[in-house]
Amino acid sequence: LTYSKSTEENCRAIERAHDRCMEWARKHRAVFAPDKYHLIHFTRARKSVNVKATVNIQGFTEGPITDLRILGV
Repeated sequence: LTYSKSTEENCRAIERAHDRCMEWARKHRAVFAPDKYHLIHFTRARKSVNVKATVNIQGFTEGPITDLRILGV
């Protein structure tokens, strides 16, 4: 989760956090599955922000989505 005044800035912050997680994963021999990641933007100002901004993470191919269910909720 991240927040700022722009969705693009949020996406870059997510990329940096992902890079740190990948460093940790290599060190501890863990594996993440970017193909299972989801991206959703929450905003009240849909016309003044880019709700189509996405992250550049290897293995993440899906763009932003409009709704998301987590554990069936």
